[in-house]
Amino acid sequence: MPEEVVEEKVVKASIYEITSLGVMTIKFNTPMKNETVNTTHINSTVVDIYIEPAEERHLAPGFDLSQLNFTWNVTEYADDELRIKLNFTKALSISPMLVQDRLIFHVKDKRDFFISSTYLDDLHDNYTTLAKSIKK
Repeated sequence: MPEEVVEEKVVKASIYEITSLGVMTIKFNTPMKNETVNTTHINSTVVDIYIEPAEERHLAPGFDLSQLNFTWNVTEYADDELRIKLNFTKALSISPMLVQDRLIFHVKDKRDFFISSTYLDDLHDNYTTLAKSIKK
């Protein structure tokens, strides 16, 4: 008798895109329970977002890490998408080399903000740290 295949119900996420205007879209594999989420509460207490410089360029003499500073805020959280506006202090300092810097999105507290409305489960631990290259 063949074994029954059980579909694993894992809540996943990925950085879908980062536009040239600094809009980052995170897509989930399921609609999320976000109708009651106040997006202003998704802040640095809940999420870390930072830039990982390419090829360890931040170790070069004279490199000013503050050139990679930016602010961010959630602009939309609906269905299976989260949109975040990134406001770079010095946009021309991001990914200046052939190899691109990476943006890291790390969820520190997923309990009240990243719950699937389909699976009724939190974002899986394997998907709490996401990364994507940032184009020039």
